[in-house]
Amino acid sequence: MTNHIKSKERAKLQKERKAERKAHLAFLNDPNNPGRQAQKEYIELIEEYEKLIKEKRLENLKKSHPIIDHIHQGTTFEDAIIIKGVSNSGDGVALEHLYLKEIFPGYNLVNQDLDKKGNRTYDIMEIENNSNKYKVYFDITEFFGK
Repeated sequence: MTNHIKSKERAKLQKERKAERKAHLAFLNDPNNPGRQAQKEYIELIEEYEKLIKEKRLENLKKSHPIIDHIHQGTTFEDAIIIKGVSNSGDGVALEHLYLKEIFPGYNLVNQDLDKKGNRTYDIMEIENNSNKYKVYFDITEFFGK
């Protein structure tokens, strides 16, 4: 008889623990849980901070580099936009995106290709902006691979 009682008590204890775990998980996943809300706000603050850092970096690059050859429109290889005064690939790519951001606000990058024509290297950015698709050609010979 004592084994039967112990077995019932064990089953009851297991059932209580399972209910506690279920309640704890429900609390953790509750959108009104203050801890969850604080975590969400923290993540949003980090994302906003990273966005500001990126914008500041791009703004500094914009001020310190003559980036755009305004003669070219970037519609073909022959008409590619030349990025000038850049000493490394990271800054060059950032300036390409800065240009796209200024000319096509709210653009989405659909595809990016690298191509060589003769002794020149090109980035071809296929973007979408306001439901229109564009290919923008950048001559990246000056900074490619640095």
